[in-house]
Amino acid sequence: MSGGLTPRGEETLVSWMPYAQAQELFQDLVGIQVSKATARRLTLSTGEAVLAVCEVEVERLKQEVPQAPDGADKLLLSADGAMVHLVGGEWAEVKTVVMGEVSRSKRGEVCTQQISTFSRLSDAASFAEAALVETHRRGLEQASQVGAVQDGALWLQGLVDSHRADALRILDAGPCRRVRQCHRRGRAGRRRPTAHHLA
Repeated sequence: MSGGLTPRGEETLVSWMPYAQAQELFQDLVGIQVSKATARRLTLSTGEAVLAVCEVEVERLKQEVPQAPDGADKLLLSADGAMVHLVGGEWAEVKTVVMGEVSRSKRGEVCTQQISTFSRLSDAASFAEAALVETHRRGLEQASQVGAVQDGALWLQGLVDSHRADALRILDAGPCRRVRQCHRRGRAGRRRPTAHHLA
């Protein structure tokens, strides 16, 4: 036990909830008082351990090039970035890929299930390489059909090119709506938006 917590306690602390809520949970359920500093320290050490395991697995996959396990026949691949506020006041983009099995409901509606995610704070090339762990685990290369739903950012296109270049690329309408809204605001004023305004 590290810091008086069981391995399950550490896992809960670092992956399920924010620090303050984890502190309250341990106090309420098992009478363990955990300081914010301990929660951060455990989060960091657990994250570093998981990252090390993933890095070793990426190297193994690159060297051995094993065949991917059988996965779902139809898979969805979606990725995006989100800005996060780091300790120290800086902002950085965390990249996330989401994968799921595509099927139809009894009413014929397309749905996605068995969803998994993979995230990293890294540059686009490093993220594409690191995501190999998840795309391989899900059997992305074995799927008969893959849909890639995302916006048009170049790093996203590179991610799809790296993992499944033949995926059906579906442009996420959200960014398109924002461009349209910006264009409408430009018409209402005296100046029309330029590419600079849309960037």
